[in-house]
Amino acid sequence: MAPVFTHFSSLLMGSTILIGMKNTTVVKCAYCENDVVKSTSEVTRALKMGRPQYCSLSCGARHAAKKRNLKELNINEYNSSPKKCNGCGCDIPYEKRHNDFCSQSCSAVFHNRRRKLSISDTKSASVCKNCGKECNSSTLQFCSVSCSISHKRSKYYQKIEAGDTTLDHRQYRRYLIEKRGAKCELCGWGEVNPKTGNCPIELEHIDGNHENNSLDNLKLMCNIRSIVI
Repeated sequence: MAPVFTHFSSLLMGSTILIGMKNTTVVKCAYCENDVVKSTSEVTRALKMGRPQYCSLSCGARHAAKKRNLKELNINEYNSSPKKCNGCGCDIPYEKRHNDFCSQSCSAVFHNRRRKLSISDTKSASVCKNCGKECNSSTLQFCSVSCSISHKRSKYYQKIEAGDTTLDHRQYRRYLIEKRGAKCELCGWGEVNPKTGNCPIELEHIDGNHENNSLDNLKLMCNIRSIVI
């Protein structure tokens, strides 16, 4: 009795597999499409590795030559009108035909140039609020830390000169030091501490009321004079 074959189509490499006896399988040659008997283990291994099946070595060689010729035709057709690199404008090789650039360095230079142009177009350089110089970044308000501190102090000083008496005592002391000098207003003592670089003078309220921070009620005094008073 002739063996009964079960037919099903395989999409792998254009081969059609016909399963017959237990340990053998009939497959169609991927080149000439003739039936050839192969062991089931060999066919399974070829399917896993993605290799087509042939009835002979000559069919395998002819199929490989056909694929090479087809590749050569594709290469020649591509080289007649190759794709250009978006960065340097040179021809992109056939192996990299799906890329937009001929190399990674070309891609990096192109995108860095575009990024700089977009930043310069959308953002203008900012100016320091304190000294008026141009800042290194458009997001900065001051060109340096010292300018930032000076701007904040000038805001405090404007409030003090406007008669604001609700600020911290340190603000009034710093204001008087800048306006009257870092020295005692009674004896003139003004030695600087070698470690801190500051003169240890204190802020005194003439009427004794520490909440009365008006300028005519404030004086800078050394420790000795403040104790005597």
